[in-house]
Amino acid sequence: MEDTNELLRQIKPCGEGKNYIFVSYSSADRDVVYRDVLEFQRQGYNVWLDEKNLDKTKASWKQDALKAIQNWRCRLLVFYVSKNSLISRPCYDELMTTRDEVTRKLHGFKDLKFIAVEVERFHDILQYKEQTAQALYNSEIDQDKCLDKINTLCDFVDHFFNGNNERVRIHARGSVGDDGRYYASILGTFPEEAKTPEDSGQASGGERSWKEVSPVAGEKKGQDLDTCGAMVQEGEAVQGGKRKEGKGDIHYWIYGKEYTENQSSMMLRVFAQVLKRHQDKVDQLPNQPFMNCASRTNYKEQANRTEKMPSYFRICEFFEFENGTSVCIGTAYGIADKMKKIAALLRYCQEDRDIFWSEDVKLPDSRGGTPGRRVADAGMTAGAKGRSIKTSSSYLED
Repeated sequence: MEDTNELLRQIKPCGEGKNYIFVSYSSADRDVVYRDVLEFQRQGYNVWLDEKNLDKTKASWKQDALKAIQNWRCRLLVFYVSKNSLISRPCYDELMTTRDEVTRKLHGFKDLKFIAVEVERFHDILQYKEQTAQALYNSEIDQDKCLDKINTLCDFVDHFFNGNNERVRIHARGSVGDDGRYYASILGTFPEEAKTPEDSGQASGGERSWKEVSPVAGEKKGQDLDTCGAMVQEGEAVQGGKRKEGKGDIHYWIYGKEYTENQSSMMLRVFAQVLKRHQDKVDQLPNQPFMNCASRTNYKEQANRTEKMPSYFRICEFFEFENGTSVCIGTAYGIADKMKKIAALLRYCQEDRDIFWSEDVKLPDSRGGTPGRRVADAGMTAGAKGRSIKTSSSYLED
């Protein structure tokens, strides 16, 4: 096992002026955290780590850490759950900052997303809270410190883990050689926009690249994630004998046409092709539930790309239709949210789910049906045939 100081030496500081992932952890768990951060960077992700990005000689270093979470460049917080972090008030403050007023204003009036990675296995976190509180009570620790640790533990569980798996926890490595499943579960939640441009799509030094694949059959929200990941080395065949064209690419069909492209391009093409056939639905799209990805403001124009711009429009496309309507579609979401947006679009347009099919991703089964099947040609809906599109975007071409 590598020395902790040597691991820290290899970790790069977070790139300035770029999107990043913030890591929250207890210093007692640094050996696990440093190994993971180094792997995240090998996969091309820009990672903010206190030991590399904070000047701890400054009195304001704790507040500086919280400001890094509030920053609109922060795309995700990774919280390492352990017996140490669950009684750490600084760790609790960092997690609470994901939902404070400043963070929400700078992230499109939404909480900053976080994932919880276990340093050690917690089978029942509610039971753990009771046992730990009792152990602290019976310890020789100073009473005020004891009360502070118990209060912190209770606050953590009450605010973030009160349903045990309400915030799904990614379990610690189960055994030697379990890195593939472990890293696939974590990296599958990372937003692509947090990658450094020079490293995007590549793992440095010929390292193994972990990819997220579709969950196993029967996996539901809240189920343990250690049954959902799988390891695929770059260049290997994936489900159904298909090969990914690049890291994160999706192989899919829309209206009978076959494509392989990145996640954002897939979402833009699906929205373009569906709205092309339902132009009467475009004007009210931004007002629909779950459609905060749609706006009447053209965020492709530099003049509109201000601090007030919702973060999910940092990757976007503006579509203009022949009937005079237009809409901007933002795609800066994780793949799970992208699929939810696509499913919501199909519901709103009363479009058959079968117009979309993929082996790599699935539409959320919100209506109790089965995932869409491949169709040879779904055609256009009545009244949409023959309409042309004013924009030159390739996403609208058949």
